[in-house]
Amino acid sequence: MLVLTRKHDETIHIGDNIVITILKTKGKTVRIGIQAPHEVSVLRGELAEARQFEQSNSDATEPPAKSVAAGKQPEPHVAATRVSRRDRTRVLPSLLAGENPLRSYLNARSEVLS
Repeated sequence: MLVLTRKHDETIHIGDNIVITILKTKGKTVRIGIQAPHEVSVLRGELAEARQFEQSNSDATEPPAKSVAAGKQPEPHVAATRVSRRDRTRVLPSLLAGENPLRSYLNARSEVLS
């Protein structure tokens, strides 16, 4: 793992066509921007873990171990879509309804924590 220290507006280049820019820092939170070709999926770690968990253990009750800590790279699969704040009350229930990777992961995690 490569560990870098960057300040506001500094960038990190990955290969020839991926650029990560530090947009804002506030306390322990960092806002980053990622420029990548359309064919490259950029996915938050917990969503990648949820999908990986569903693919490997569709009926298991334990959530996956942290894939980054285990040295495994999560398999990217979904491109993010921006949703406006006023539409979030319409979109969030549909994301959590029925059987989908996020719902499966949340159910498995709640069983382990209880």
